[in-house]
Amino acid sequence: KFNRIVAFDARVPHGVRVVEGTRDPMHSRIVLHGWFAEPAPFFEGALDEYQAADALQEALDVLFEQLAQLPVVVGVLSFRLHINGADGCVASVEGPLTDTLVARPQALERGEDPIGVRDAIWTVISSIMSQARFPPIDGSSGEHQPFDRSTNRIGTSSDEHSRDSWITIPLVFDD
Repeated sequence: KFNRIVAFDARVPHGVRVVEGTRDPMHSRIVLHGWFAEPAPFFEGALDEYQAADALQEALDVLFEQLAQLPVVVGVLSFRLHINGADGCVASVEGPLTDTLVARPQALERGEDPIGVRDAIWTVISSIMSQARFPPIDGSSGEHQPFDRSTNRIGTSSDEHSRDSWITIPLVFDD
């Protein structure tokens, strides 16, 4: 019967035992494990991934260096950068959009608050990523089409934010 499904909360370490027996898929257990798609940044707006690559990598290098100083966590945290197209500065760091982070108990100091660890991680992410600088998009160059986020269409906006971009970044923490 195909009427049984069990889903596990990724924040809780879990596993399954090896099952011996039939290899007939009609009479066996199937386990899907892992990501259906490798998490990767998602780009919207005038700045494409090739234009943003160097600046994003530079910011992420600093971020990962700082995160390595904090207690170990597992899970996924995602956030979105709003980049001002005129000057390349980060206008805002939105998030966390998703947060399944759980501090590893073995990594905590005696009495350390696991929620405090998550808060510290978000503080570091927000602080470092807000300082990132991306290439500005020159509105007169003709190299880009304005992006209207309200309609999700290219070439329809003439407002001051038409050169802006958004990068949604998933961070996977595992050990």
